[in-house]
Amino acid sequence: MNIPNIDSYEIKTSKTNHKLPVINKIHLHSIYNPVREAENLIKKNIDIFTKKSSILVLGLGFGYHIQQACSELKKIHGDDFMIYVIEPCSKVVDDCLALNIISLENVRILHGKTCDELYSEKDFIEFLLESPGIISHPPSFNLYYDYFKSIIKFKSQCSIDSWTDIITSKEITHYLEDHKNASDMYEIMELVRKKQDSGNEIDYLLLALHEMTSSPQNRAV
Repeated sequence: MNIPNIDSYEIKTSKTNHKLPVINKIHLHSIYNPVREAENLIKKNIDIFTKKSSILVLGLGFGYHIQQACSELKKIHGDDFMIYVIEPCSKVVDDCLALNIISLENVRILHGKTCDELYSEKDFIEFLLESPGIISHPPSFNLYYDYFKSIIKFKSQCSIDSWTDIITSKEITHYLEDHKNASDMYEIMELVRKKQDSGNEIDYLLLALHEMTSSPQNRAV
């Protein structure tokens, strides 16, 4: 999936004097109170933050929800948390950082990347194998629906060889080598799904990845 086209871009100011991007005439935050909107999004997903210290967020906007997510994760997990954000529009990222709305401590933003480029990053693959909680920023997700859908469905880097080239964990690499007879990663994940409880930690990780890639409607909320 290529980077979505941006036909129009402007920055507006909310009633509470917060900046917000408007892309293709879609407001990526509330024109009234972006901070309260972000607080409500985090409250809606509080169970995920309680259970998970690693979070994947689909969509940055100007990051008010990221700021709130960091605050909530710090309350629950201290400094032991990590947020990855996927944002297709690099202009949004540049403006968000220029406005100093969020801190990049414990946050990594992957922006302006195609699906193939995302799944070629070993750090991102290894982050996914930690079975992160997944939330979407609704305006961004709706604006870039096809882009995020293609990422969640994981339509790239499905060959086993491509994963062994990316993943540096020796344990995971050996696990994949033991499944060389499988045609691709999808087949391995399907085999794992059909297993009874094996007690293998990597089985659990692949089950989580299988859930993420096969049931996006249940994870991107």
